[in-house]
Amino acid sequence: VHVLTADGGAVAGWPHDLGVATLASPAVADLDGGGGLEILVADDGGGLSALDAGGQLLWHVQRVLGGPSSPALGDLDGAGGLEVVVGSMDGKVYAFDASGQAVPGWPVSTGSAVLGSPALGDVDGDGAAEVFIGSFDTSVHAWRGDAQVIPGFGDTAFPCSVGAAIFSSPALGDIDQDTHVEVLLGSYSRQLFRATAAGSVAAGSVPWPEFRGGGGHQGATGAGLMPRLPTDLSLSLTDGVDEVLPGQDVAYKLAIQNVGPNAADGAELTLEVGPNLSECTWTCASLPGGLCPSGAGVGSIDLRVDLPVNGRLGFEVDCRVVDEVVGDQVVVHAAIGIPADRFDLDTSDNQAVDVNLNAGGLIFADGFEGGDTLRWSSTVEDP
Repeated sequence: VHVLTADGGAVAGWPHDLGVATLASPAVADLDGGGGLEILVADDGGGLSALDAGGQLLWHVQRVLGGPSSPALGDLDGAGGLEVVVGSMDGKVYAFDASGQAVPGWPVSTGSAVLGSPALGDVDGDGAAEVFIGSFDTSVHAWRGDAQVIPGFGDTAFPCSVGAAIFSSPALGDIDQDTHVEVLLGSYSRQLFRATAAGSVAAGSVPWPEFRGGGGHQGATGAGLMPRLPTDLSLSLTDGVDEVLPGQDVAYKLAIQNVGPNAADGAELTLEVGPNLSECTWTCASLPGGLCPSGAGVGSIDLRVDLPVNGRLGFEVDCRVVDEVVGDQVVVHAAIGIPADRFDLDTSDNQAVDVNLNAGGLIFADGFEGGDTLRWSSTVEDP
């Protein structure tokens, strides 16, 4: 098992020699809740190994046979921890807890070889994940976390034969957005199996929805392990003038938008007005695709905003320049922060600064100040 840095170098302590080949893909998670990452690897000899981040073996368990089935992670008992589920060429599906002990009731048998990988998700809303997998016996199998067979969904009874051997792995998702999870799986029958769960579930209740699950096919689950999706937020700020005078009212226009390709929920919008401005008030206008989290406020802006693709928000900020301006500039700074689960395709337009010259503070060599009325005369003499 190899672990590489971003530039292709070997991480200290790796590779780890399993002693046998593996066709399966690894899974990564904070398995024991200790704050570190563990790596789960199923090998062709039937072994399942848990390794720490330094390549040291934490535990090893043995199945009868191995195969290409890759481990999946989920909370089978609703207790908040993670269990490991993996198939085998011996026709069984195994489940182990964070310490490598077999979960009560597991393994369970499908009757024929299992080449695909499990999908895990809480499809009935009870807080514990259910397990779905296909088998060479031509059937889609489903169990609760306690290894009891799920009777079925509506007209679909489990195990459900699709009429041909199953090599592929199932996928779980609410494909029609009705809060009911669908189970999808292909087979040699040239048909796509689909069954809809009866229970209504919340978003995020399907932690391992497909092969190499955990989101984005990373084969990882847990805080900090989800893939960051691309988005493109931009921000503009202007007041339309270059100079201001003490006591002058100034109106700023702030606009933010998301051009996609993914929504950005929880983006942090800030606007800092600085010490040379006072009596600032602001209002937010929901432009097409956007929704203001707050309609108005005073002082600086610090808001969490949700920006769908093509969503826009507009702000008007009205301030007054203080009578005693410090320095020769009046500065306002605005920025839009990217949510932790996103990265911005172009960060050059994520912030803006509006700088106005303090015209009242301009002192010329002859003692006049900006804004003064100047009069002069000249005399011409003929010698």
